[in-house]
Amino acid sequence: MESKLRLFYFGINAPTKSARDSVYIEALKESGVRILECVDSSPSIKKYLQLIRKHREVRGQYDVIFVGHMSALVVPLARMLSSKPIIFNALNPLYDGIVLERKIHSPFSLGAIGIWLVDVLSLNCSHKVLLETNVQIDSVHKKFWVPLRKLVRLWTTVDPEVYKIDSTVPKSSRFMCIFRGFLTHVTGAEYVVEAAELLKKEDVVFRFIVRGDFLPVVQNRIQEKGLTNSELCTEVYSFEEWRKLISAVHTYLGQFSDHERLERTIQFKTIEALSFGLPYITSDLPSNRELLHGGVDALLVPRANAQAIADAIVKLKNDPALQKSMGEAAQALYKKELEPSVLANQIVSIARSLEGKV
Repeated sequence: MESKLRLFYFGINAPTKSARDSVYIEALKESGVRILECVDSSPSIKKYLQLIRKHREVRGQYDVIFVGHMSALVVPLARMLSSKPIIFNALNPLYDGIVLERKIHSPFSLGAIGIWLVDVLSLNCSHKVLLETNVQIDSVHKKFWVPLRKLVRLWTTVDPEVYKIDSTVPKSSRFMCIFRGFLTHVTGAEYVVEAAELLKKEDVVFRFIVRGDFLPVVQNRIQEKGLTNSELCTEVYSFEEWRKLISAVHTYLGQFSDHERLERTIQFKTIEALSFGLPYITSDLPSNRELLHGGVDALLVPRANAQAIADAIVKLKNDPALQKSMGEAAQALYKKELEPSVLANQIVSIARSLEGKV
């Protein structure tokens, strides 16, 4: 009889504080995997010294190390401390988020080179790296010199008990679209505002549940255009409040900019929309086509194209049967591909494949 897997969660954020890790870890526990946690978020280098100390207490008590999301520098530390296999839940490289999206460092600056080196080190020190798309795998292989055998596509997911429609909340009397998330120049919120302007004479309204650096730009554009069909929700909401706001809508809007990073990612709101079972409109990109099926569980539109977004919204609004079928297909896709138990089983298979090979 195969013994139960013992997984050592190692990182600078507790899994409960990392949406990209927490659902995996809870599902692994439910599947019978024994989870040991070693986490420290102390300032600066102190956290790594604390991790070394804490690791001594559990040395020899686990089969595989699972380094959490956003804990890249913990990977080489784990490699030095243990001979056990390391699975790194990278999702995507630090360079893509810090340099390409948030532009904290300009490309080829010393800061950007430093982030690139951290990626090269952490990705290559891992025995398996979890990434979100095959397009991302190809990019990481070429950009950070990581052997393809180390790279695995694993969808991220959400807790279906949290991300579900509140059936007590009635749908809006007008066709309502939701655009949600932390706004940066990559999200393409400006195209949604343009779509709202194009549809201001239609019986369509927009609910923006947003925060972030790009929020003032969106606020100003809505005010300048006098868009009475657009509602801005910028507070910090509890899960219950947030679920009620989403439950009233008819369709979920994705990301629409022409930024190169979107070609490699599956946006978190995609998983949210599928779990809620809402018709979804987003950009037609190689990454999205790995998961979504255009016209079945989502409407895929050309990127950076407000007219295409508006046309897709009107198409859904005028076809209740399509709304119903797309919502059902979205939820079916979630249950088939994204249920936490499905992904937990894949992680266990990855861990078992490493046994005796490191």
